[in-house]
Amino acid sequence: MLADLHLPAEFYLLKLSQKQVDLLRCAGLQAEPVDLPKGIPRTLEEALEFKPPDHDLENRSPAGSSAPAMRGIRFGTGSGRENARVYLADFFKAVDRGVRELVQGKATPLILAGVGEDTVIYQSISEYPRLLEDSIHGSASMPSPQDELLRQAYAIIRADCTERAAASLVEMKERMAPARFLTDLDAILRAAVEGRVGWLYINEDAQIFGVFEGVRRGGRLDWGEEDLLNVAALETLLQRGSVYALPDAKMPDGVAVAAGLRY
Repeated sequence: MLADLHLPAEFYLLKLSQKQVDLLRCAGLQAEPVDLPKGIPRTLEEALEFKPPDHDLENRSPAGSSAPAMRGIRFGTGSGRENARVYLADFFKAVDRGVRELVQGKATPLILAGVGEDTVIYQSISEYPRLLEDSIHGSASMPSPQDELLRQAYAIIRADCTERAAASLVEMKERMAPARFLTDLDAILRAAVEGRVGWLYINEDAQIFGVFEGVRRGGRLDWGEEDLLNVAALETLLQRGSVYALPDAKMPDGVAVAAGLRY
């Protein structure tokens, strides 16, 4: 449950292919198509029609019937494959510009779906600030059940949230004074009840059973023997702190719990 607390309210999924790109807005385990801004091509063929003539490249490829999308494309001394990559990169630059225009500066995550070559090219040219490194692999031009796409997309989002939380823990340990960075569970429990724990990180595989004898608002808090890591999480959340569950390998020095104090 803790992982889902930190999921973004929404994110975008961009299905890439030369034949068509589709943008989906994902929220609440649902996805809906979103139109790119006017003037943004959705196919490579459209992008080539928009592209002004390049007078520095004098030669033209033959207009064979097997490649209608490439008819009339100019080329220079580079190989046909290199030139195709250039035109595809220009197409993806236009799409990237349209997505950024649509999002208008918001830090909304973006996930790519497509074959490896397309996603690599898009990653290399994109200026989108929250483009995630992991992509959904496979041909975006082939029909795919939407629930399967969403399943893979949410797995990537959760993994990204975990990595960001782990990075924040490392940074917190390095920059906080030792008195404000705790790994002792008893001290963390007392601080959580007092509202001092702002950030709590728990080993997702750990359990520490015991009886918590803290007192808050005049009432007893212990329910008998229970998982004290769960108690620390609940008390932190009640005091408007943030709680993260991390894999064992992401916890510093193999500890079960770590906390950063507000004061």
